[in-house]
Amino acid sequence: VSLLDDEALVRKYLQRFKEDMPLLLQQIRTAWDAEQWSEISIHAHIYKSQMQYLNEKEAADIAFELEKKSVALSPVKAEFEILISRLEVHLKYTLEEIRKIIE
Repeated sequence: VSLLDDEALVRKYLQRFKEDMPLLLQQIRTAWDAEQWSEISIHAHIYKSQMQYLNEKEAADIAFELEKKSVALSPVKAEFEILISRLEVHLKYTLEEIRKIIE
């Protein structure tokens, strides 16, 4: 039995995603404000993994780029703003699609 065979489990996972991902994105934004690059790396890695579970490749790729840039020797803060903004747009779209499924 896979996760996708259990509709109740899928709904539970999607509801949890809907609650947790905006908080995770806010943690990324807060870490960016404080220039806490290692925190961004950790949060971006988690974000990437969650987006991969939903087969949201573009969002996962953006998160991976953010993760890579956060471990660079000389991170460029302006590049992070662009990537974080792109993640916010993708998350908004993903949450709208999830809402359609679970409601």
